Formats: sequence, structure tokens, C-alpha cells
Amino acid sequence: MGNIQPNINETIYGFEVIGSSIFAGTGIGVFVSTNNGEDWEPINEGLPDKSIYVLYTLDTVLFASNFYKGVFRSTNYGLSWHPVDLRYNDVYVNSLITRNNSIYAGTYAGVFRSDDYGNNWIPINSGLTSYDVTSLASNDSGIFAGTYDGIFKSTDDGLNWIAINSGLANTDIRVLAASESKIFLANRTDTLFVSTNNGNNWIPLTPLQISVPLRTKVSSIVIVDSI
Repeated sequence: MGNIQPNINETIYGFEVIGSSIFAGTGIGVFVSTNNGEDWEPINEGLPDKSIYVLYTLDTVLFASNFYKGVFRSTNYGLSWHPVDLRYNDVYVNSLITRNNSIYAGTYAGVFRSDDYGNNWIPINSGLTSYDVTSLASNDSGIFAGTYDGIFKSTDDGLNWIAINSGLANTDIRVLAASESKIFLANRTDTLFVSTNNGNNWIPLTPLQISVPLRTKVSSIVIVDSI
């Protein structure tokens, strides 16, 4: 394996784990490590564009999306990649989540759902006032979609969406994360928002107080237990 140097000048957009293998989606392709990150090997056969923006797993199937080339799937741990039909060949995928054995894609053309590991996709956008979907999250109460026009919720697996923006000062939603008790979001401000009632209203948290204004856009939120 070829070692990736610590000072590599590329953005890592996501990590996924299958068994003892760690997968990294980067601006120069997908890499895998089988020794806890000490060494990384590129695994990009079949990818027409190596600018990977989203990496996600469903069971042992890997999904990767790149810039304007759609979604690709690997059923052999990244050794080869094949395109999945996401209706548009140049769709820009911002987010992938799984729920009840289905996979959902948040794109700049709306939300799509696949019930067969990405073989077929259906658009599910009824009620969305913006098809610019930047992020997706879910818990037992439903699915949440962040858009340029606010946050929307679906309680019927994406067939219908309703806006839930009460308390938000800015509805340009960038990032979502959900647990069973709380939902967090980040918009175009330096303040995170939390909802403790599944999106019925949103409460601002203490501003992040990042000193550099250009760095105030939050790119990821992860919930671990109560942290």
C-alpha cells in the first residue's frame, strides 16, 4: 500500500467503515485502509471523476458521489465502481442517508429514494419549495431535509414534506444531524440551532465565536450519546 502523507493538500469529505476496513472519500478519489489508517490504497476503478463529495454505506454496499457525475456503487469493498441510475447523469448529490432499508439522496434536483440498493430511484419532492437539498437526517419521527428555503419534514418516507422553520433566523440550511431526542442544524450563521420536539420549533445555541468570518460555515455535525 502507498502511504498518504499527513500534509496531503486534499479535502476529506467522509469516512465509512465496513468490518476492519476504513474508507475515505477525498478530492482525489476513494481510499481504503486495513490497518487503522496507517496506510491507504486508492480504489477508483470505474469512477470517471475522482472528486468524491459523499461516501456512504448500506450494509456492505458502498456508495460514492462525485461532482456532477452522479452516484456510483461498489459491492466488492471498493475494488470496482458502477454507476447507479439517479435519473440525471449530472446530478449533484449533497447527502446520502439510509432508513428502513431504503437509501435517500439529497441533491440539487430534490430528494430521491431507492428501495433496491440504488438500482432504481424515484423523486420524492411533494411539498418542497426548494429542490436545492443540502442535507438529510432522520430519526423515528421522520426524515428531515435541509434546503436553501428552510428545513422540511416527512413522516411518510419522503412522499410528502412540510416546512418546519419556526424560530430560525436564517433558512439557508447547510447541515443536519438527528438523534432520538434532539435535532441540530447549521445555517449561514455562526450559531447552531437545536430542536427538542422533532422540529416544531428551533432554539439558537451559543454562537461558535469563530474569529475568522470566512470560516463560520459549519460543514458537519455528529451526535455521540449526549455529546
